[in-house]
Amino acid sequence: MSDTFLDEEQSSTEFPNVDSIQFEHRIYSDGASQQELMSGLMALATAIKYIQNTVAAIRREYGEDED
Repeated sequence: MSDTFLDEEQSSTEFPNVDSIQFEHRIYSDGASQQELMSGLMALATAIKYIQNTVAAIRREYGEDED
């Protein structure tokens, strides 16, 4: 799985300047299985939770209210 942080112009940027995030996990036909699909979904869920926790920590650090 890879992730890319994008700014307002959809250009790659560092995390503090992020406007959107893309996640990608490819499963090719020669490796496709129910286990591979579930592993990919769990990896995406873990990545999303990591991003949520990181944003919450940054907001706390800078004293911003969470939405």
